[in-house]
Formats: sequence, C-alpha cells, structure tokens
Amino acid sequence: MNNKKGRFKGTGTVFAFTLKHAMNGKAFMVMTVIIPLLLFAGLFMASYLPSIEKDEEVFTHKVYIVDNTEFDAMGDLFDSFYDKEKYDSLKTVTTYGGDAEKTVAAIPQTETDSFVISIDKTETDGVTAFKVTTIVPSWSEVPEKEYSELSNAAVSCVDAIKVSTSGISYEKLMYLSSGIMTDVIKAGEEAETLQDYLIKNIVPMVYCLIIYMIVLLYGQSIGKTVAAEKNSRLMEMILTSIHPEALIIGKILAMCFEAVAQILLWIIGAVAGFFFGDYVAHVSNPEYVNIVSEAVKMFIENQTSFSAAMIVAAILATIFGFCIFGFLSGLIASGVGKPEELASANGVYQVFVIAGFFIAYFVMINEKVMLYPVICILPVTSPFCLGAMVLVGSIELWQGIAGLAV
Repeated sequence: MNNKKGRFKGTGTVFAFTLKHAMNGKAFMVMTVIIPLLLFAGLFMASYLPSIEKDEEVFTHKVYIVDNTEFDAMGDLFDSFYDKEKYDSLKTVTTYGGDAEKTVAAIPQTETDSFVISIDKTETDGVTAFKVTTIVPSWSEVPEKEYSELSNAAVSCVDAIKVSTSGISYEKLMYLSSGIMTDVIKAGEEAETLQDYLIKNIVPMVYCLIIYMIVLLYGQSIGKTVAAEKNSRLMEMILTSIHPEALIIGKILAMCFEAVAQILLWIIGAVAGFFFGDYVAHVSNPEYVNIVSEAVKMFIENQTSFSAAMIVAAILATIFGFCIFGFLSGLIASGVGKPEELASANGVYQVFVIAGFFIAYFVMINEKVMLYPVICILPVTSPFCLGAMVLVGSIELWQGIAGLAV
C-alpha cells in the first residue's frame, strides 16, 4: 500500500534517520572527535615549540683579513659589522698589504675553524673597484653559512669605508640612493597599503584552495553513499511511503549537515590549539613573537570592512557553497544504476568542481576585478570565492547577498 502524501513530506524523517545512522559509525567518531583533537594538539605544538629557548651556538672561528685597499681600516672597523652575539668568540688577524695565498699557506692544518678574507682595490681605465674574496682552506670545517655571513660583513665594512673616504655623509648617500614609489588612486578613495594588497590577494587564494579540497573530498563521499544505498532493500521499503525527491533531499541534507559540522569542529580545534599554544608560549617566553599570530592581528587591524555583517555573510556563503556541490554530487549519483557506474558519475562531478575552481582561481590571481561579481554569482564558481571576497571587502556586501540569493 502506497502512503505517499506530498512530494517533500518525510524529508525531515529521512534527515534524522540518516544523521542518526551516520553518528553510529566508527568513521563519524574519527572525523568528529579524533581529528579535531589531533588538530588541536598539532597546532598547539606548532605554536608553542618555536618559543622554547635554545642555547645559542657560539662560534669560535678565526678570520685572517688581508687588507690591500690602502685604507688600513679593516682591522678596526670589521668588528662593528658582524653579529656579536652569534660570533662572541670570533678572533680576527688583520694584515695590511699582504698576500692572501701566503696567508692561507701559513695557517696550521690544526686550525680547522679558520679561513681568509682578502679585500683588494683595483683600477681599470681610471675606474676604482673593490673585490672581497673568501678563501677557505681545504682542511677547514667552517660551514658555508658562517663564512658567507662574515664575508658579507666585510663587504658592508668596505662600503662604510668608501662612504667615509668619499666626503659624502651617510644621510646624503641614503637620500641619493633612495627609490621613488608611484601610486594611482581614485579621487575620494584612500591609497591601498601593502598589507591591504596582500590580504585581498592571499586570503582568497588560500580560501579557494581549501574549499576545493573539502568539496572534492566530501562531495565524492556523498555521491558514493547515495549510490550505494540507492539499490538497497531499506531504500525500497522507504520509497513505499515517501517520494524519491524527499528521500534524496533528506539524505543529502543530512550528509551536508554532518560534513559542515565536522569541518567547523576541525576549524575550532585547529584555532583553539594554535591560540592556546600561542598563549602558553608567551607565558613561558614573554619575548617570543609568533609570526602567524602577528599576521592575524595585522589582518584584523588593517581590514576596515571586517564587520559582523561581513563575517556572517562569509560563513553563510561558505556553508551554502559547500551544500551546492553536496547536492550536485548526490543528484548525479542518484542517477547511477549500477555500482560500477559510480566512477563515471564521480568523473562528471569532478568536471564541475575543477572547472569552477580554475575559473574562480584564475580570475582572482589575475585580478580581473570586473569579473568578481560574475564569479560570485555563478553557482559553479561562487563556492570557491564568495566567502573570502566578502570577508576581505573585494566586493560590496550587497553583491555578497546577491550571490547568496542566487
């Protein structure tokens, strides 16, 4: 006997049944509890561990400086241009007007922490030039990073000597060598800062990539579940009392709800772990500076359009965008007659996902501002960009609402 009453009657019952069935599975416990805890622990350690103070390595290198510049100043000035804390025990031996090769040959092979820096002055067609050469003996064990840093210190020292002997003050030199910046702004608008530019370009890119991975992963999972249950005996029994539309919508809504809840728990676990780790890090080491935390603060402080309405619109755009692809995957999978046809159905779904992702991504990466409203309205592209664009102010709030409505 057929008891069907109304096309969508029973959707809520299917929703509750599907959600309850999913919650009884082991996978639900892993995705809903274990993964958020792992994300909390992982982000906590990533935020806290860099703050642990390590004993700074002290370098006891010995540098032989051969100064052939006729300034006879390297020995007195070199100490002012390298990191005193890092090279606290550095020893320097300066020779004026010497031979670098002979200096290397005279170094005992027992001095495995020594090398030579030679500074030479040359003239070609009346043009004076300086050359800094680092000579590392074959038996030396000094790492490349260390002798490169000290060689750069010697270069800075030569630059300082050139300035002091030229008669030009350091302030005038900085003035003459300073660059010229250009900017174009529209009348009545404020100039865009570097922070604003980075936020408006980086945040949408990261958002787009994250949504792409989530939609691809969960969408295929939804399609697989719908296809697997389509020909089950339980499904046949349910279809005797409700319409197929109510069954499909109820199941897809339940799976979308489960996925969104799990993703929100992942985000909460990751964010809580990061900020708790940052708090513990600052308590144990007040001088520690967390670069990611500072970047988040910069984002909040510099984003003038960052309001409660924008946040709500961005969250709703993300949830609705995910549900769009969840429904698309379920509807495509509902047409699968045999299990072996599921791969073809997933292929069709992936075409929509990949096409939407690449269109949104390349429009944003190439800053095609005129196309922003278009990709935020098209159902296949809006899930990848609408939330981020509303949040960072790349589009107006009314455009975001229009995208949600569509």
